[in-house]
Amino acid sequence: MSIHARSLHRLAVARRDTDKISELVLATGLSRRAVQEALREPPHDLPPDVARELTAEHVAGWQARLPAPDRNLDHVGATADTAVRRAAFLHETYWLDGAHLICVGDRDLTSLAVATVSPGVQVTVVDVDERILAVIRAVAREEGLNVQTAFADLRLGPPASLRVAGDLAFTDPPYTPEGIQLFAARALQMLKPEDAARVLIAYGYGEAQAALGYEVQEALHELRLLIEALYPQFNRYVGAEAIGSASALYVTRPTRRTWAAAEKKGRSSARIYSGGTASLESSAASLPDLIGGARRDTLELDLTGHPALALRALLAAPARQLTLRGAEDLPDLSQLYEISGDTFTLRDGTLLRAIADRSKSKLGNAWREAIIARTPMTKNEARAAITEHEATRDLLDRRLTELPRDALEDLLAALSE
Repeated sequence: MSIHARSLHRLAVARRDTDKISELVLATGLSRRAVQEALREPPHDLPPDVARELTAEHVAGWQARLPAPDRNLDHVGATADTAVRRAAFLHETYWLDGAHLICVGDRDLTSLAVATVSPGVQVTVVDVDERILAVIRAVAREEGLNVQTAFADLRLGPPASLRVAGDLAFTDPPYTPEGIQLFAARALQMLKPEDAARVLIAYGYGEAQAALGYEVQEALHELRLLIEALYPQFNRYVGAEAIGSASALYVTRPTRRTWAAAEKKGRSSARIYSGGTASLESSAASLPDLIGGARRDTLELDLTGHPALALRALLAAPARQLTLRGAEDLPDLSQLYEISGDTFTLRDGTLLRAIADRSKSKLGNAWREAIIARTPMTKNEARAAITEHEATRDLLDRRLTELPRDALEDLLAALSE
């Protein structure tokens, strides 16, 4: 069912009382033509519209578990009331049952709020902050919410496993024209290229910054996005006083030329933030291509200044022997590498090595084939062996390089059993 079935649902309810087209138009907001087309269909039983209660106090409990804001990522937290308001708006505006919502960055925990209010939705959060992803995944498990997580530095690209996967995207991006355009482009790359897709964007600017607001809207127009609706001061923040601690909610709709524009504009420098080490005014180094091309015999990478990418480089296993500088606080990767100082040499014969050799496959498929290669069995038997590991069941649709650190540690534990 389309995410835009909400208006048709309202029409079905209104038809219980009247068949007058003018009254149905008023009741639903649909055009006369859309109402006429719908009336050609016989009345039908309405599907259940399940919505659950969510309080701001409950969201505040989640938010209390979040790490401190990271200035390098332009973090400013939305209020708990805002997360509830976003969830209610999405539920009342779109038919989320069976839909896939992608949250492009989510320090505000909008993902958890939406999955609570709309239990039939599937939500995936894409973020570069491992700490936030760990909190989201932990809460989702505790409360039985259909929320999955994926690591990505969007400057390098969207997660490959999520390309053309979503129906709807939500983002509260860095408030620079470059940051908003990049996050919107990545959101589009993760949505099905259909007219029904929508990208919802939170953005605000001070009352004396009209030129900046125009630059941002121009950046969206370069993606050939139609601003279908704009709700002023929809989002409220703790801090962000330069913009009145508020931002608008933009509902954007793709046009025929949007998808090609997203591919073209989805190229970025390392500098997209308004402050910190990767701000527009910084001298941040260019980002390396971590997974391009075939595996080499030897490779040297200096990720000083980009420590979060060191683990991703290792999981991509781009070389049989990798010299990596700038790596900090790595998990135990002895199942994949023999490690001597800054030198990492791929280890043979382990399940993790076999999975890394299939790094372009989803984890579930790569893990299955790795098991079969080691111990001949049927695919069904291998799948059954994988699903015995409850802690990793939510990871099977991701690629190895997309696993957040907490998820990777669950995988390493499962492979050690």
